[in-house]
Amino acid sequence: MALATIPLACAGYQAHGVGHHQVTFQAMPLVMGKVTAELATYLESCRTKRNVSTYDRGGGISDTEVAELVAEAKMLMKNVQAWLKKCHPEYAGG
Repeated sequence: MALATIPLACAGYQAHGVGHHQVTFQAMPLVMGKVTAELATYLESCRTKRNVSTYDRGGGISDTEVAELVAEAKMLMKNVQAWLKKCHPEYAGG
């Protein structure tokens, strides 16, 4: 979630209130480009599943799903870093 928030903040946007996590993932392709649309959809589905698992019923997330999410989060990190270097080099670091 934090990684998806970075591009929005750099572009001058901030999601607030009810549904702000969902809005953040929906806005990701609008800010970073359509290339992130599939990843944003995947992350939104993970967020939804996490909510169900946390608030409705536990144990609904497998070790395989966790490993897949970790891999996708690493991909998001690479995408955000590349986007920062291209669009906001002042925030890209060294």
